[in-house]
Amino acid sequence: FFEQFFFQTMPIKKLILVLFFLSTNFGFSQKQTLELKDKELAKILSKANNDPENASLLKEKFSNELLKTLNKYPESLKFEFSEINKTNACYIRTSKDGKFRVYSWDNDSGGSLHFFDKIIQYQSSAKIFTELIKIEDGDAGSFCSKVHTLQIDNLTYYLTIENGIYSNKDASQSIMVNRISQNKIVNTDKIFKAKSKLLSRIDVYFDFFSVVDRPERPIELITFDEAKSILSIPVVNKEDQVTTKNIVYQLKGKYLEFLGVK
Repeated sequence: FFEQFFFQTMPIKKLILVLFFLSTNFGFSQKQTLELKDKELAKILSKANNDPENASLLKEKFSNELLKTLNKYPESLKFEFSEINKTNACYIRTSKDGKFRVYSWDNDSGGSLHFFDKIIQYQSSAKIFTELIKIEDGDAGSFCSKVHTLQIDNLTYYLTIENGIYSNKDASQSIMVNRISQNKIVNTDKIFKAKSKLLSRIDVYFDFFSVVDRPERPIELITFDEAKSILSIPVVNKEDQVTTKNIVYQLKGKYLEFLGVK
């Protein structure tokens, strides 16, 4: 009754100031909570980095705690997680519009064959959703090194660069299509128009030692120029070595169409 009387009798200008003060403090409190969670999660990753024997269990704990945090605090989509980033043990990649984010990490359950866990967080219809991507049988998963944005008509596509590690030598890099529709992630849209068929993803399997001397990490084989909507896919020879040539696609109408090899 007191709160109802208080707000009903308060002048409108004062009411606006009070509501602004309350919302500001609420936001500040959530930011402090996320900063604390960031440190706690980073501490788990640091322990995993320094304790190989228990790394897998620690990464499982990290996965559970991260998922719990993201579900409890949807505004985490806008949070930087700077402490987690410092560990270099979890890739956090966000689209330019801030509506799509991928968390991915090596769960340390393998040896030279690496298994990756992944969480996608995204905004749809003013709500924020969190989805754990489960590894299927026979699939080692991948980590996301970049998120590109492509607009086709009134649809926004998030093109993720995915990386697989199967041994010290064998690796892959892929570009995958993601679109948000009816509060779900759709990754089956075939927007890549190759010579003879339409694709929803393009995979490149290669010998890591053929590019080991390149300075960037993670290796950037597949590139996308967002300004020109040009996609470049490296040509790999019969020995799985990456060559200096690229297969080029460019946006034409509703598709990224094959242009040729350059």
